[in-house]
Amino acid sequence: MVGLVLEGGGMRAGFVAGALVALMDRGLNGFNVAVAVSASVPTLAYFAAGQREEIEMVWRNELNTSNLVSYQNIPGAFLALSNKRPVLNIDYLVYEVSQKKYSLNIKNLMNSKMICYFAVTDVPECRFTFLSPGDDDYVWLYFIFKRG
Repeated sequence: MVGLVLEGGGMRAGFVAGALVALMDRGLNGFNVAVAVSASVPTLAYFAAGQREEIEMVWRNELNTSNLVSYQNIPGAFLALSNKRPVLNIDYLVYEVSQKKYSLNIKNLMNSKMICYFAVTDVPECRFTFLSPGDDDYVWLYFIFKRG
């Protein structure tokens, strides 16, 4: 059994995306199981669905733009002056990028031979768990990445 563990941590997941693209380019995608956290969750979903171009396009064209990063909010965020002006526009990433521009192929993800685990935190409940395609709680990922 061969596994793959993907780190998160915001833009550090860009390295993960590049590594997965390189693996796909070399035909090295026969992992039995994979787990991803944070910013690597959508990248693993694209990887399991076989969507190499989408991985590259999201990381090259979307994650370094002012649509996602609100540069003017950085000073306030680091000085804890305001939590009402976030640095990252997560709504843009979820609704515009992942749904409209680069839709995840849910059918391919669900039919992937690789068992995927996506780490999530239920903040109000202070509970950490793993979701996987086919789980009852997996519905959230479908709605986040559904075809637009």
